Amino acid sequence: MASAGIGSNGPEAAGEFIVSPERLSELLRSAPPGWKNGNFEAVLKVEVVDGSTGASSIVASEFLVDRLFNLWALLDSQPQNRTYRDSA
Repeated sequence: MASAGIGSNGPEAAGEFIVSPERLSELLRSAPPGWKNGNFEAVLKVEVVDGSTGASSIVASEFLVDRLFNLWALLDSQPQNRTYRDSA
């Protein structure tokens, strides 16, 4: 997992976000069907009060679905007596 931010408050808020099970759960509740433990990106808004890092909120998120992984997961969920035909 990677996190980044602007100035000293951004990375601090991002670090606090990713180590908080409650905050990550908040983000992951918006994951689309079929997404599980894949990649995601999130943009946080951070309040800075007198130079100190304040509360953060999720502004935007995107969940990246690995289509190849999902194809294999689908194949693995099918009955094992498969018939394959060579297309050549």
